[in-house]
Amino acid sequence: MNQSAAGLAADVLHWDEEQKLVRLGLQLDAIGVDATLRDNNSLLLVWRSGPGLPVAVTVAGQGAYYSWQESEMRHPADDATGAAAALAKYIADA
Repeated sequence: MNQSAAGLAADVLHWDEEQKLVRLGLQLDAIGVDATLRDNNSLLLVWRSGPGLPVAVTVAGQGAYYSWQESEMRHPADDATGAAAALAKYIADA
C-alpha cells in the first residue's frame, strides 16, 4: 500500500471511530448521562453525576469496541445502546 492509500485508510478509520463516539454520546444523552466529545474527537468524556473524574471512552481494536477504565472495560462498538447502558451502570457503581 502506498503512502497516500495508507493515509486514506487511516483517515477512514479515524472517521469511523469518531462516528462511533458520536453515536455513543447520543445514546448516553438519551438516557440522561452527560458526555462530552473532546475537541479532536478522539475520546468521549462521560461525567459522573456526583464528584469524581469523568470516564474517558475511546474506540479501540481498529474500531471493534468501546474501551474505558484503561481498557479493562470493553463493549462492542456496533452496540452503542448497550455500551451506553454499561457505562451508565459503571459510573453509578463507581
